[in-house]
Amino acid sequence: MSTMYEDGINEELVDSESYSPLYKRGLEEKTLDLLASEVYLMEQWSDVPEDKAQEQHDRIMNQWIDLGCSGRHPYHIAALKHTYPPPTVVQRTSILSSWRTPQERQAALILTSETSRLWLRTNYSLGHNPLSALDENQKESITGAENADLVFNDANLYDYGSDWFEIFLRVPEILDSCRGPKNGPLHSAVLRTFEEPEIEVIDPKVADEADFYRDLEHASITRCLLVQDEKSTRTGKVLLIWVDDLGKVIRCNRMTTREIVDAGGMFAFGDGRELDGPMWERAQFGED
Repeated sequence: MSTMYEDGINEELVDSESYSPLYKRGLEEKTLDLLASEVYLMEQWSDVPEDKAQEQHDRIMNQWIDLGCSGRHPYHIAALKHTYPPPTVVQRTSILSSWRTPQERQAALILTSETSRLWLRTNYSLGHNPLSALDENQKESITGAENADLVFNDANLYDYGSDWFEIFLRVPEILDSCRGPKNGPLHSAVLRTFEEPEIEVIDPKVADEADFYRDLEHASITRCLLVQDEKSTRTGKVLLIWVDDLGKVIRCNRMTTREIVDAGGMFAFGDGRELDGPMWERAQFGED
C-alpha cells in the first residue's frame, strides 16, 4: 500500500518522470485549482493600466518559458500542494480570465494531464485546408482529446502567419511534456549525462555521432505539435514540430493528413515510439 504525505501527494510519484498522474487525479477529484503557469503569473503580476495587461502577460510568460523544466518545477509542486496565496475573485477575473480563452484554459488542463498534442492553424487564406479532410474521430486520434479541444482554428485569435510560436504565450503547457509536466530535476539530470567532457558532438549527420545525437534529441524533446501554416495552405502538408522545454525546435517534418492519420495511433501510446519511425527519420533538424 502506498503512503501519502499530509498534503495528499503520493510518495511513490515524487521521483517519477512526470507529474501528470497527480494533475489527473486533482482534476478527477476536483481539487486542482491553479496550474503551475498560473501560480507563476500571479506571483509575478503587478498592477498596470488595463491597456498594458496583455504586454505584461506576454512578458511574464516569456520569463516562464525561459525557466525551463527545472525552473518551472517548484511551481508545479506549489500547484499540486496548493501552497500559493489563493487569488481573489477580482484577480481571477482581471488577471487569469483575461489572459486566455476558456478553450485555451481547457487545452492547458488536457496538456497537463493527458497524452496529447495541439493542432494550431495559423493561416486562413484560400487554398488547402487539411483540417477539413479530418472527421471528429480522426481529430481525436491525432490530438488525443475529444470535442476538438486541442484544435485551434480561429482566425481572430491565431492568424500568426509564420510566428506559430506565439501560442506558447497563451498555452505554455505545450512545452511541459506530451506525458504531462516533467519532473524538472530528473529531466535536468538526464540531460547532464550528455554533457560529459570526453564527448564532443560536432555534426549530428556524421555517422559516428548520429546515435549520440539521436539519444540527446530524444531526451530533450518535451512535446510535438502540429501547425497548419501558409505553406500548408499551398501544399496541403501540415508541419509536425518537436520542441524542447524552452520552445526550441528539435526537428520538424511536413506530412499530409493521410500520413498524420496513419501515424496518429503511434502518438496515443505517449512513449515516444513515433521517434523510431519514418516521420522522425525524415524530419529536418531545427527550424522548417
